[in-house]
Amino acid sequence: MSKSVRIDIDSVRELAARTVPFFKYTSILVTELDDGDYVLGKSVDVELFLPDIAASPFHFSAQVSWLFDDKSFPYVISLLPQDIATGHRLSYLTNQYKAEYGKLFDSLINSCAT
Repeated sequence: MSKSVRIDIDSVRELAARTVPFFKYTSILVTELDDGDYVLGKSVDVELFLPDIAASPFHFSAQVSWLFDDKSFPYVISLLPQDIATGHRLSYLTNQYKAEYGKLFDSLINSCAT
């Protein structure tokens, strides 16, 4: 049985801020830490609550794709290929805000390069 995680996000802007760029599949930074027994590459069942968009939660399967040795730090989950439609929907919802964060990221990289 895979582990379950509940993610409560207040707004689409917060979801965009938690979306990890440059991963192949939609990936989300999870700050809701339960008991810290997550394992890299293992599947988790996710309930994503986004009250300003949907009355019912998004349900999808993901895998832990980034994990620190210190389990008190957040970790990253990536949606599995069978839930790619949910990933596209979340990506569409956050597209406007990700563009803003992308511009900030580019300006940060450019300022460090000079």
